[in-house]
Amino acid sequence: MVEGNAVHHPTRTRSPGSAIAALCFLCASNGGCGRIFPLQQADGDADADADADADADADSDGDVDGDVDGDGDVDGDVDGDGDVDGDGDGDGDGDGDGDVDGDGDGDVDGDGDGDADGDTDVDGGTCADEDGDGYLDESCGGDDCNDGDPTVRPGALDGIWREDIITGDNALGAALALDPDGAAHVVYYTPAEAMYSTNAGGAWSDPLVIDAGDAPSSISVAVDELGQVHAVACPLQSTVHYETSATGWATEVVADGPVDSCSLALDGAGSPHVAFVSYAAAPPVVRYASLLNQEWVIEDAVVCCGDNFTFTSLAFDPAGTAHIGYLGRDVGVWRVRVASQREMGGWDFVESEQVAQALDFAIDPGGASHFLTFDIEMGESIVRHGVRTDFGWPFEEVGLGNRSPSLAIDPAGVAHASYTSSMALKYATNATGAWVEEDVPGTSFDWNPLAVSATSVHIVRLEVPEAGTYLVHHLVRALPDGVDTDCDGSVW
Repeated sequence: MVEGNAVHHPTRTRSPGSAIAALCFLCASNGGCGRIFPLQQADGDADADADADADADADSDGDVDGDVDGDGDVDGDVDGDGDVDGDGDGDGDGDGDGDVDGDGDGDVDGDGDGDADGDTDVDGGTCADEDGDGYLDESCGGDDCNDGDPTVRPGALDGIWREDIITGDNALGAALALDPDGAAHVVYYTPAEAMYSTNAGGAWSDPLVIDAGDAPSSISVAVDELGQVHAVACPLQSTVHYETSATGWATEVVADGPVDSCSLALDGAGSPHVAFVSYAAAPPVVRYASLLNQEWVIEDAVVCCGDNFTFTSLAFDPAGTAHIGYLGRDVGVWRVRVASQREMGGWDFVESEQVAQALDFAIDPGGASHFLTFDIEMGESIVRHGVRTDFGWPFEEVGLGNRSPSLAIDPAGVAHASYTSSMALKYATNATGAWVEEDVPGTSFDWNPLAVSATSVHIVRLEVPEAGTYLVHHLVRALPDGVDTDCDGSVW
């Protein structure tokens, strides 16, 4: 109502909360409302949150840490250790031990073996088979003399010949080759068939018939880089036979007979080639066969200068040129010869002055031709080694022997030889610069082929026991390297 000039102002009423807020503002420096008017929430616990416990974290667990697990740490498990893994060990992993590696063994090295030495055995010390060869170091009570080299261990191949009997078949001749892994492959023949065996699987395989029929008069074997085995067998007065593991040992006829003295070699591509003496016409000739496009191509290598040939031995030089070592007879005398394939086709041969009764032939990594022979002089049968060079063709004495010379050159260019002397098996090498000969355990009637790798030398021998059946033996020994490889206390 207006009465005269008087003005009426509406009355404003303040709520209690507004007054309290104002007072809280004025008293902020002294702790605010909590100091002046203690508040009480709807849960009746006087903690300023809406849960039913007396802490101030709103999680109703009463542990004042705000993590709803009922303990006083700041993780979400109920073990009170703050590591969130629930195992109560305070290490942050869930394995139940007190370390932080998660393997449950309590040894803090993370290897799970229950000790703290960092290896995976349970001896609690620092000893372990460091090179994984199955033998502990001598310092740990073991017998490994070099636990940092798995090739050095008790039982490793070293300077003592090891020998196995491959078979008790009535073997009359044999040939030997090594594969890229160093395993031995042996072919041999009996009066009725050609057989094959290998130790590529560890133990010697059961002999396998690879050529049945007439007994070969000569046999040869080679292994390619893929591990496929190739063999030729030449039955006397019959045909040249070729077999390979790549085709399941199916027999192929390379050339018609009569033939003799067959030798097999593989070229750089692994293709087989065969040298042999053919008596299909008179006079005999040395022929060379190559497997090209799955067909055998044959050419004459030696057609002149003599009335007979024997002991053909085929090899390839590093350039891939084929060479055939052989004995040629002229006016009743057998001499050492070699025929070499020309680049544009055809063959050339060279004859030495060396008289011989048997021959083996090999080529070293540098391309030089090596020959191993024997002949009788003044009642003694002397084994000789010759090398054909641009400066001549010298031969030197190796030892005394009268049967089965076999020659191989290792990757370092060192020559190795085996032969027999009155059935005593001999081995010789020029590794020291001069030829050194030694006896090999056992006897050998004939056919003792030799093969060599970068680390070992192998010999096959045919032994004649009292029963009269020829046994096929394989011998192997490490090449000298100046190391006690088998930990027997002797350096070899």
